[in-house]
Amino acid sequence: MRKNKYGATALLAGVLLLSLNACSGNGAEEIADVEQQAGASRVTLIEATINVSETNTLQMQLEATLGENAVKVQKLVLTGEMRAVDMYYLQGSLNDLQELDMSAVIIKASTYRKPSGNSINISDNELIGALLSGKTSLRSIQFPSSIQKIGSSVCEECTALTTVTFSANLTNQEIPGRMFYGCTHLTTVDLTGSNVQKIDYAAFYGCSSLTDYVQFASITNLGGDAFKCCSGFTSVDLSNVTNIDARAFEECTSLESVTFSNQLTSIGFYAFRKTALTSVDIPASVTNLSSSAFCDNTALTTVHFAANTIPSSTFQGCTQLATVTLTDNVTTIGSSAFYGCIALTDYTPFSSVTTIENSAFAGCGFSSLDLSNVQKIGYGAFSNTPLTTLTIPSSVTAVGGRFISGCNQLTGLFWESTASVPDVYLPNCFLYLRTQNGEAPAFGPNWKNVVIDGVAESIEFNFLQQNADTPPFRCPQAFTAKKISFTRDFNNWQNTVIGASSGWYTITLPFTPTSITHPEKGELAPFGSGVESAKPFWLRQLTAEGFADVTTIEPNVSYILSLPYNTEMYADEYNIRGKVTFSAENVQIPVTPDALPASDGPTFQLCPTYQYVPMRGNVYALNTNYWVEDYNYGSVFVRSVQEVYPFEAYAVVPSSAAPAVLSLDFRSANSRAAGVRNTTGIPQIGDK
Repeated sequence: MRKNKYGATALLAGVLLLSLNACSGNGAEEIADVEQQAGASRVTLIEATINVSETNTLQMQLEATLGENAVKVQKLVLTGEMRAVDMYYLQGSLNDLQELDMSAVIIKASTYRKPSGNSINISDNELIGALLSGKTSLRSIQFPSSIQKIGSSVCEECTALTTVTFSANLTNQEIPGRMFYGCTHLTTVDLTGSNVQKIDYAAFYGCSSLTDYVQFASITNLGGDAFKCCSGFTSVDLSNVTNIDARAFEECTSLESVTFSNQLTSIGFYAFRKTALTSVDIPASVTNLSSSAFCDNTALTTVHFAANTIPSSTFQGCTQLATVTLTDNVTTIGSSAFYGCIALTDYTPFSSVTTIENSAFAGCGFSSLDLSNVQKIGYGAFSNTPLTTLTIPSSVTAVGGRFISGCNQLTGLFWESTASVPDVYLPNCFLYLRTQNGEAPAFGPNWKNVVIDGVAESIEFNFLQQNADTPPFRCPQAFTAKKISFTRDFNNWQNTVIGASSGWYTITLPFTPTSITHPEKGELAPFGSGVESAKPFWLRQLTAEGFADVTTIEPNVSYILSLPYNTEMYADEYNIRGKVTFSAENVQIPVTPDALPASDGPTFQLCPTYQYVPMRGNVYALNTNYWVEDYNYGSVFVRSVQEVYPFEAYAVVPSSAAPAVLSLDFRSANSRAAGVRNTTGIPQIGDK
């Protein structure tokens, strides 16, 4: 009978001998399975009730009671007076313990010299550190109610421990460091009657089955890592807590809500990192909030903040954070405080803020900002956000470099401050300045599109065919441009083919060019424009009859154009490939309309765009970079295979029965009968 009983106990101990892995899961189901399997063979526990005294040590009494089974005792009730020698025996033996009741024990000051030569010295009512550490079968313990001092790690990695009763009044009023570290099955800690006010460093680290914090209502201080990786918590009431140290609840991955005390003064580094919190309310009493306290909480959506400063990285990586309410005493947003909060789109509650530090809102979802009372903006403060316009008010006295770097959707920066404008490369963004006492604020060389008091000396745009971050064009405020130009690189993929559609591009411009030039071939002009000595190219606009030849590019209207290139058919002077610049002088640039007019054709519309248009089912892009079998490059509009970029155009089909491709009729609608060639060696318009 005993052989079966000990076999079941060994099976249970073997399963529960687990090394702590940070943030390990709840293993209650595993214990239940083992109990069910072992229950049939376990008849009784090996039990003993021992009264310990100076002359009758724990070892002597157990051996006298249980003989050779003394070290295999499973349920042990202790009374009397324990000393250092008894703690040494309990610590180094009795590894099969499942239940331990020490509630009636009195601990006496004593010294025991271990075989190694080292000594254990204890005072009255003191438990030595690591007393029960690593006892993987221990499931419940009642501590002596008389103890006043406890060493660290008393029950560290007692992986089967489920229940603790603790009613002692300690001189330091704290549960010591790592006391229950790695007790992955601990579910109940009863502190009723104790005077514990502090949970020290890593005391409950990794107690993944601990779900209830209500019993800790008397606690005022939480040490570092106190409940780190306690993945069973869903809510905690910290109504009496005044201090929370670093990582106290880090990686409590089920923690959805927390209640803070109005006397809370300190929250440490990473204190609530990687939890399931959905909202937090940080009281004004918090005067010491460490950096990164709530970072990487991907479920967090709402924050109410009453302290005066949001430190660095406080909410960094909170990707679902959409609502932040600040009280009027909040004046500073720390470095990277909201870094990567892509759901954060509303800045209006931050009216009291005067200082925004480095990268504070980098990667957020703002499309606009109200910086009415801000005085200082740090390096990279708004970088990589989808801002479309931004006003820097006169209250701002200092702005850090790269503060809007990567804001590729920004089309207008309105600068009302007297501070210098940091140099940022945003090729399609307008910088609007005002002179004060006859001088405008200084700006760096990368600002190409500068408007001072409503007049721009020179505006330069380029076609950048890259990716979804290609800068859009939009004029947010009208102005006069003394010079304006747009340059595109036309690198034809193949020759223009006589008698077949090929080599077409789409183009949309915000002004009417009066000069079109090539760096080697000089002046260019559309066929039929009558510009003497200009090298011709094809320019067409979609009409109700199809594409028709035109000689002028009107603002915000879509066109197709093709540059001649065929070394076997054309004289060299007429072969055009590479960069072409469209320019004009003394042009009034109006505000860009929200919707650009489409051109209607017989079967589809041609839509101009100054924005990046991704591939999608109803967008037909001209195959300038996409080969279609049986078609030349630049000859057909193809559905959902190619992006469209600013200053281009795309086709849409009103009908629900949309074909896969839309072919271009290579003949112009207004010259289909033409059959003669001109004297330049270039086919006449109708032959292209």
